[in-house]
Amino acid sequence: MKAVPTAVTRSLTFLKKLSSGNAVPLSMMRWSRWNPEAASWSSLGSGISGEKDAGISVLAVVGTDLYVGGYFTTAGGVPANNIAKWDGSSWSALGSGVGGVSYARVSALAAIGTNLYVGGKFRTAGGLS
Repeated sequence: MKAVPTAVTRSLTFLKKLSSGNAVPLSMMRWSRWNPEAASWSSLGSGISGEKDAGISVLAVVGTDLYVGGYFTTAGGVPANNIAKWDGSSWSALGSGVGGVSYARVSALAAIGTNLYVGGKFRTAGGLS
């Protein structure tokens, strides 16, 4: 389980894998946020999905937005190629995402100010080479 503290909302966001067996079906990967001020959990959409071996590799926070990167095709039911953003109420894609090679994926995210830098195995980002 990974946690990302967000100073603005004073909450923790977790990626949790829920499964009754050893194998974790990707459709069961969900996001939840713990708010210590309200002492309550809240959901961050319906999870991620993609091909076999899909998953989240990295997280970054810019302002109050949570960015996730990895190997997946949708976030919260929204098409998102390997990178997505949670804005506090819904998931969205970052343009056409990253791709251009077999098994493209995001393996590094870095936030500097309001800029997000992305690294990984891909040839195109947002359709640009």
